[in-house]
Amino acid sequence: RYDIDTSGRATNLSIHSNDHTGRYNDAFEKEAMKAIEKLRYKPKTVNGNAVISTGEQKRIVFRTE
Repeated sequence: RYDIDTSGRATNLSIHSNDHTGRYNDAFEKEAMKAIEKLRYKPKTVNGNAVISTGEQKRIVFRTE
């Protein structure tokens, strides 16, 4: 979960759930957080002013070959 600030950046990131188990669990979580931090969003607006959006979620899926 994360919030989107008025500049469109993700803040207050946390892992809501994780389907992976095993020794790579921490690595997957770390990479998922880095991916979200890199994304930029159009901030929510109210009466023409940017406001913080809270409780956003995005599913990150890793596939190995």
